[in-house]
Amino acid sequence: MVLRRVVESLKGLNLIILVLEAIILPLLVFGISFYLNPNDPFMVALPYGMLYFLIPLTVLTLHYGFVAAVIFLAVNAILLTVLYDVFPTTYFLWLVLFALIMSEFNYYWTRKIRSAEEKNRYAEGKLRDVAREYMLLKLSHDQIEKQYIVKPVSIRGVVQDIRMLIQKDKREELFGNLLALINQLYNIESSAIVEYNMITNDFNVLATSDKDIKINEEDLLIKRAIEEETITYISQLENGSSDYLAVIPVKQEDIYHLFLIQKMDFLNFNLDTLLGVNLLLYYTLIEEPLIKKANYLIESFPKLDINFLKELLRTYEIQRNIGVESSMIVLYVEGGDENFADMLRYNLRGLDLLDYTLQDKKLIIFMLLPFTSLSGAKGLVERIKHKVVETFSASFWENKVRFRLIPIDKDPKELLSSIVSAELTKA
Repeated sequence: MVLRRVVESLKGLNLIILVLEAIILPLLVFGISFYLNPNDPFMVALPYGMLYFLIPLTVLTLHYGFVAAVIFLAVNAILLTVLYDVFPTTYFLWLVLFALIMSEFNYYWTRKIRSAEEKNRYAEGKLRDVAREYMLLKLSHDQIEKQYIVKPVSIRGVVQDIRMLIQKDKREELFGNLLALINQLYNIESSAIVEYNMITNDFNVLATSDKDIKINEEDLLIKRAIEEETITYISQLENGSSDYLAVIPVKQEDIYHLFLIQKMDFLNFNLDTLLGVNLLLYYTLIEEPLIKKANYLIESFPKLDINFLKELLRTYEIQRNIGVESSMIVLYVEGGDENFADMLRYNLRGLDLLDYTLQDKKLIIFMLLPFTSLSGAKGLVERIKHKVVETFSASFWENKVRFRLIPIDKDPKELLSSIVSAELTKA
């Protein structure tokens, strides 16, 4: 338990700075007190002499935690042993007591902050997902509107194709096929996807639609796209020229992925098209690490939605790393169909997620509740029960519906396997 707290308290800290401050600070305070009172530098004989060392100990412990307090006390213990004939045990034990209290406060306060930060990051990620889905919906609507007479190209179909390519785990093939999809979607004749590393200043061609296309690293549009981190196009250049019609950048830490458009149909060359290309490239780069991480789940449970499996894995990792509880409600409905699951979607809260599968003519519904403990999940079960009784009947709930409340504290594959195979507890 103590070791676990020590490890958690060191997360995100510079260990060298911590050790230096924990050694230098008590020596500095000792130097000042020795100058003021060389006969009793620790002020042991004074009624409130302990405050000289208690205040810096409190500041250091609240900031760094248990490890810093131990180092501070060790330095003081050595000095007390050397300077005093009789070791002031009571004085030192008071310092130890305050150090333990402050380190305990630091531990819980740090956990709360990390938990809040993780929840905030999760909520921001969900908000970005909603914004991305909205843009995909808008693009899909625009495609249907533009190609009403011709057979429309489905944006959703393109997204599914991208996911399938990512699952194959062949990066060159992924970007080659992505380039072909985007070119087909927006009637682009000549284009390329290039990776630029800010640290090494290297360009790497990931895919091209034309073998003759040349990557001009000194091109004005490429430089401007990297510097401003935004879509640039030929009409923005007041002076000079470019080999490309547009350069569309997507940044990930120190890596830029650039979509270069060299030749395309003039009627399709507009801001909506450039935004659409930017979205699909961004979507691919964001989805790639997530899908690869969750690929073992996707292969084991192909009937479940990829988004659900990704979120389940994320909530498990948050619980394992930070200790923030999440839970799942599993409903087992005899003779249920998709309409029953759709009815339950209206009872979900902002971050909740629902998915279902049919097994032996019986419906299994998974309701993932991020950052919700089992006690909180029980309240949602009561709301679901009230809704089911109101829509169907009390006998339907008693005889046809069973449920389980499950904490997200195991690997998702093990968790889902136990859910699908286990006999569910009767409601």
